[in-house]
Amino acid sequence: MIVGSLGKIVFMVSSKYIKTIDELKGVDSVNYAEHQIIGSKPKLQFLNVNLQTLTFKIRLSAFHNVNPLAAYKELNDYMKKGEPVRFIMGTRSKGKFVITNLNHDHKKFSAMGTVSVLEAEVSIKEYN
Repeated sequence: MIVGSLGKIVFMVSSKYIKTIDELKGVDSVNYAEHQIIGSKPKLQFLNVNLQTLTFKIRLSAFHNVNPLAAYKELNDYMKKGEPVRFIMGTRSKGKFVITNLNHDHKKFSAMGTVSVLEAEVSIKEYN
C-alpha cells in the first residue's frame, strides 16, 4: 500500500517491504511588524504568512527490504541539489517542498560492517 511520496521517493508498506514516515510535525507561522507608539503600547501590523515547515522521521531497514544507505542517499541528493519536489500523503498533495535538513543515526550494522538500520529525521520547507 502506497502511503505517500516525496518526489520520486515512494513511501509504502506491505508484508515484505516497509519504507514509510513517522511522527509528521508541522509549523505554521506568520510575521508582524511592531510599531512603537510614544507613551503607549506598541501596535502590531500583520505582514504575511511564512512558508510551512514539516519534519518527519523515517526508519530505513534492510530487514524490511530497504537499502538504508541508498535510500538515505536519495534524500541527501535532493537536499544538496536544492530540488523542489512534490510531497504527497495519502492521495493529497501538500505542495512542493525542499529538504532543508537531514539528521541520521546508524542504528544497526551487519556482521560485514554495513549499515542495516538507519533512522533519519527529515526537515522540509514549502517551496513557493
